[in-house]
Amino acid sequence: MSAFIHIRSQKFPPLPGEEEETVNEGMYGKALCQYLQKAFQKQGYQELVYFCEDWGWLLEVKDFPISVGICVYSDAEQGESVTDYVLTDSSLGKMKKWSWKKFSYVDYSDSWAKFNQDLLKILESDPDVDIIGVLKEFPF
Repeated sequence: MSAFIHIRSQKFPPLPGEEEETVNEGMYGKALCQYLQKAFQKQGYQELVYFCEDWGWLLEVKDFPISVGICVYSDAEQGESVTDYVLTDSSLGKMKKWSWKKFSYVDYSDSWAKFNQDLLKILESDPDVDIIGVLKEFPF
């Protein structure tokens, strides 16, 4: 992804009890993770799990042979009326994994690029989600 997808929607409010799960106050995103998990499963991805992390939520994609996921961040200053979220990948650009079988690195960047295209399609096809921008810098 190597970018930040800034979205706005009323569709993903904080869920009951979510505040107790967050590490840092106001870091919501569980509803968005659940939404993305279901949407990706409809597209054939099967192993997606989400969990709270220090600065938001992570939707981990276990369908890949490397550790990747989508980080979901909210603007803590919005409080419980949160409508703005930022999505980015957790890979930090590391799309290669050593294979002893092939005795070389295997590049998974094409597979991850397709996954990110699928993410944008999910967001673009939902009339209740506005994509504010795909940015090089974190917008909050």
